[in-house]
Amino acid sequence: MLMPLHGILLLFYTVDVWFVYSLAANAKLLILSVVAINTVVVPVLFFIYLVKTGKISDYQASKKNERYLPLIITLIFYVSTYILLYRLGLNRVILSLLLIAVVSLTVAFFINFLWKISLHMIGVGGIFGFFYVLAREFNVEYTLYLVLIIISMGLVGSARLILKEHSLTQVIAGAGLGISIAVLLMAFGG
Repeated sequence: MLMPLHGILLLFYTVDVWFVYSLAANAKLLILSVVAINTVVVPVLFFIYLVKTGKISDYQASKKNERYLPLIITLIFYVSTYILLYRLGLNRVILSLLLIAVVSLTVAFFINFLWKISLHMIGVGGIFGFFYVLAREFNVEYTLYLVLIIISMGLVGSARLILKEHSLTQVIAGAGLGISIAVLLMAFGG
C-alpha cells in the first residue's frame, strides 16, 4: 500500500526532470494528498474494519484465502486514483507509477488463486524497475537511489522470510514480477 506514495515522494523530491520541477508546489501537495488518502489511508481503514469484523484474521492477510477482499478493495482505490490523476492531465511518467501499481496488484490477485506471492516485494520491485527505466530514459544520475532501493528490497525480503510470511521463492518471484511489470510498462509507454 505504501509503494505508490513512496514512489511519488521519490519522484518529486529526488529526480531533476522537467515534468517534476515544472509542477508547482501546491500541485505536488495535491497529488501527494490524493495518493496518500486513496492508496494508504482509506485502504488501511478498510483493513482495520476487515480485521475488527473477522473477515480477515490479521493485518498482514497472512492466509492466502484472506487476501482476495483486501486486494480488491486496494485495487479499486488504486484504479480510482489513477483515473482521477489521469483526468487532471498529469504527465505519463507520473501516471506510470500508479499504472504499475494497478497492473501489479491485478496480476498478484490472479496469481494468488494458485500461490501466495510476496506483495511487498512486488511493490519494492516495481519501484526499482520504474526508477531504473526512468534513469536510463531521461539520462538521470540515480545510482545512489537505485542502490538504496536494492538495499530496501533486501531488507523487506529478509523481513518477509524472518516473519515466515513467505518462502524464498515467493520473495524472489515477487521482486522479479514487480521489476518486470515496471520495465515492460515503461518500455511500452506506461
